[in-house]
Amino acid sequence: MNKEVFRAFDGKTVLVTGGAGAIGSNLVKTLSQLETKKIIILDDLSSSYEWNIPINPKVAFIKVAFWTMKNSNGRSKKNPK
Repeated sequence: MNKEVFRAFDGKTVLVTGGAGAIGSNLVKTLSQLETKKIIILDDLSSSYEWNIPINPKVAFIKVAFWTMKNSNGRSKKNPK
């Protein structure tokens, strides 16, 4: 990738959903080598492992089950009834 793309992340906080999976964890590893401010990973670990997450002081992991999240009406996004 060119340096302009890498510089776009300088000083930024980046959210990576699925960051413990194969693709997401490699993305997080690459981002952690850049000048990012913080990297936040959201993952439910349903098809991944926590040991895939790079150990880095600027990486934060939040285990969340997306299907239990509620929308602004308080309804489950999986079951909109």
